[in-house]
Parts: sequence; C-alpha cells; structure tokens
Amino acid sequence: MINFKQIVSDWLKRRNERQVAQRTARNNRRASELVNVVEYNGELYVAYNAVPLVPIKELKGDVTKLLPYMRATFITWSNTHNHVG
Repeated sequence: MINFKQIVSDWLKRRNERQVAQRTARNNRRASELVNVVEYNGELYVAYNAVPLVPIKELKGDVTKLLPYMRATFITWSNTHNHVG
C-alpha cells in the first residue's frame, strides 16, 4: 500500500512540475511575441501585440535592456491575472 501511495505522489509531483514548466514556457513565448519594438511613422516604439504604445525616444535608458524587463513584467502580470494563451 505504501508503494502505491508513493507512486501516486511521485506521479502527481512530476505532473505538477511539467505543468509549471509548460506554463512558464508558454508565458515566455507570449511575452516575446506580444511585447516588442516596432517601427511606426519612422520612429521606434515599444509595442504590445504589434500596436505601438510608447516612443523609444521618450524612454530613459537602452531599450535592449528595458525590453526583457518589460517582458518579465508582462509575465508577472499575466500570471497574477491567470491569463493563458
């Protein structure tokens, strides 16, 4: 009986780990696809889902350093709002 309980416990643990890994990969993929930099009217913008939002010239700092931070913020927000994609 103990072996059966351990087998089920191990299976549930592995399943949970797989689900967390899949969710993390999905959120990272969504962030990379949705949060980007696009060109619009000759200027670069931070964009969500290809919609230009903030002109890069208005940002203080290097956008190549800010983009990963913005994506991480998006992932955190998405996780807290239970968004799946």
